[in-house]
Amino acid sequence: MYIAAAGGIVSAIVVYRCLKRPSPSPGCCRECGYNLTGNVSGVCPECGTPIKTK
Repeated sequence: MYIAAAGGIVSAIVVYRCLKRPSPSPGCCRECGYNLTGNVSGVCPECGTPIKTK
């Protein structure tokens, strides 16, 4: 019983860490984190997300 509970807790922690996205750095795509320095197309070349311009 305790082994199953411990396994469930460990599994939940692993899933949470895998799904949690780090916040992108300034100048990076908000979806995939790709560095957009010098990009003038208005679209992330990695994932196709429209880039919010200032």
